[in-house]
Amino acid sequence: MTLEEMEVALGLLTDRVSAVEASTPTNEELMFSTTIPSWNGGTVFGSGPRMTLFCAPGPVRILGLDIALEYSSISGGAAIISSNTNYWRLILERGLPSGSFPDMAAKTTQISGAEAGGAIYTRKTWSFDSANWNDDRDLDKGDLLCLLWQKFGDPTDVRLPMTATVRYAPR
Repeated sequence: MTLEEMEVALGLLTDRVSAVEASTPTNEELMFSTTIPSWNGGTVFGSGPRMTLFCAPGPVRILGLDIALEYSSISGGAAIISSNTNYWRLILERGLPSGSFPDMAAKTTQISGAEAGGAIYTRKTWSFDSANWNDDRDLDKGDLLCLLWQKFGDPTDVRLPMTATVRYAPR
């Protein structure tokens, strides 16, 4: 191979690497935060709503979710206290065009148990990192990522706003 041919090949390789770099998302492009400011004009709920967090722009895998609540309905720093009898079960769901919402992961505000995540404190991250995930974490274009609040017993009311940070990767 001549020097001239090597220069042409190097130029083509450089162009291809540049194209791959330009089309590869950065870490910042693979996560986002959204705020749920209010629910139905109020700031407190005591029954379980479903909140849509994300509309998949293409095939993606949900890698994680962190939430933070800004305020508390109680005193003492906890937004939602932990309890094995009066607790919230937060379920990440895949919203399908058929109208069904299969679970992808769940955590509770219980003290113990397989899904236990403990109390949710104001202005502190509460994470799904230790949740058991299933195959429904893979979203197709147009699928929704939803968060369902499921009430057991008489847990602390949830006071919004809530910020949710979602991590995802193309698949």
